[in-house]
Amino acid sequence: MTRMTRVYVTLDVPPLFWKFIKEQLEKAGYHHAIGDNGELDMHGLALTPDRSIPEPRSDLKPVGETSQGYEIFREDNTVGGHTYWSTEVGNGVVVWDTSLVSKETLHMALNLEDYRHAEEREREQRERAR
Repeated sequence: MTRMTRVYVTLDVPPLFWKFIKEQLEKAGYHHAIGDNGELDMHGLALTPDRSIPEPRSDLKPVGETSQGYEIFREDNTVGGHTYWSTEVGNGVVVWDTSLVSKETLHMALNLEDYRHAEEREREQRERAR
């Protein structure tokens, strides 16, 4: 029996980078390059810049991560507030701008969405019970 082993050195990268590279490997069918412990074996692969993706903004500060693994960033805006961004959609999406919408309004919108989901679940349960 022939057995091959490969030794590699790991390099810790920001979760956002790791996730992006993993998704690209999966899209290309390189599932074999993704190890059991989440390591991405880059043997024989070279990284090149994608000029269609805009350069990251240097004024965004990482401030947290959601339970689903999306990063949250905050930047100062020009009127003294903050804008929060998420990696949940594409290269980033605005979550909340404190100078445009108050915290109370944001909480109300989140509560209304919870109520809407609860009503949908109740309606579905009633339909299944028929």
